[in-house]
Amino acid sequence: MDDFINAITLLGIPAIVLVPVLVEGLKALGLPARWAGMSAVMVGLAVAGLAEAVNAWPAVTPFVRFIVAGLLLGFASAGVYSQYKVFRR
Repeated sequence: MDDFINAITLLGIPAIVLVPVLVEGLKALGLPARWAGMSAVMVGLAVAGLAEAVNAWPAVTPFVRFIVAGLLLGFASAGVYSQYKVFRR
């Protein structure tokens, strides 16, 4: 059971936090809201797959870290920029 709990944490980020952030980022990029549920499942599967890949092949950890950090930083900066536009008005 401990392996499963560790597997749903990707690079120290719990999937329960990572998946909604990524789905919100996709919605900010124009994903229609009706596809949010399906995209959450797909993103969840991708996060779980990456977590398993990191556990099975530690050599892929830098690549996975690069992808996850890039997505999180990009979506976070897009969110900050959109908030700036709202408050600037």
